[in-house]
Amino acid sequence: MIVYTLTNKVTNDVWVGTCSSSGEERFAQLCEAMIIGLSGQIFKDLRDFGIKSFTVEEYAFTEDREELKELFSEAMEFHNGKSLMGVKTSIPKAAEPKPVKRKTTSTTTKATTAKSNVRQISSAPVKEKIATGRASAAKEKIIKEKIALEKAKMEAVKSKQVIEQADEMAALLARLDARSASMKRR
Repeated sequence: MIVYTLTNKVTNDVWVGTCSSSGEERFAQLCEAMIIGLSGQIFKDLRDFGIKSFTVEEYAFTEDREELKELFSEAMEFHNGKSLMGVKTSIPKAAEPKPVKRKTTSTTTKATTAKSNVRQISSAPVKEKIATGRASAAKEKIIKEKIALEKAKMEAVKSKQVIEQADEMAALLARLDARSASMKRR
């Protein structure tokens, strides 16, 4: 689980949220929700300042829900942030508007309507935030090191599991070979 931040480069407002996969994926969901017209301050900011005015950064990583809450609170305090907790990215089924059938008299009107309904999200490359002041630079470095350490630990556990599974499979195959060899001798 990840604590991430969205920083508005125009206003320097920092939004803090949590997600299970990556901050970039969650930001993409927020952008899609903004496009379909959901209301909320984050969606208003996205519309007013544009998607390119925001940067996404991972603040911290953890596997423990209690620690996630603590890290979220820490990020909120550190950045004097705005919370993304509870922000919905889809329209509830009951609230979805029913499609309205409209009659058009010309193909030009249809083409114009179709073009006006198409919106695209452009994802700008995320620039690394440069910390200002010694305290924030040092803290940011520690956080990035902890994230890297956690990722390395997870990779080590995964590779250990793969090796154990491979050893178990080799032992199983050896037993099967031994059984088949003993069956042939009979």
